Amino acid sequence: MITRRHVLASALGTSALALAPGASFASAPAVPVGSIKVDFSPAVASAWGPNIAIVSSELQRQLTELLGPSLQRGAGTRLVVYVTSIWLSSDAGGGGGGGGRKAADGGGADFDYLESIVTLSDRSGRELGRWPIRSSEMAGSAGVWTLPDIQERRLKALGRNNAYWIKRYLG
Repeated sequence: MITRRHVLASALGTSALALAPGASFASAPAVPVGSIKVDFSPAVASAWGPNIAIVSSELQRQLTELLGPSLQRGAGTRLVVYVTSIWLSSDAGGGGGGGGRKAADGGGADFDYLESIVTLSDRSGRELGRWPIRSSEMAGSAGVWTLPDIQERRLKALGRNNAYWIKRYLG
């Protein structure tokens, strides 16, 4: 079922990608994916510490599920997701009071973001496709901010959202 959140996330992601310099929006060639690797920039790894395992496992799990039969372990192609930025809004669970506010960086103050660069390479390392992806989720969509696992829920939601965009570009 398509929700308002999905429509809004799609619109924000599409407009962000349209503004990205040098972004290629063509789908990748229809080749089976042989392996998936999720990597993090040193800044993200340092800032998020053990929490990157949450994002990594969610991306791996969701991509495995979404790619289905096109994921053929050992096929020779490699999908690398390089996470360059994770940002969680401090306004989770605000209940709609700040929908129009903007953060200092120009993003919506009520949104969480995950930015990645996705690369598909063949066995020899030749790049078959590269896509910058900026995923966004409403900060309050993971539940009430007082839940003990709210940060984990928000990070998983970003991982899932990013995986859906990756699948979209892979075709």
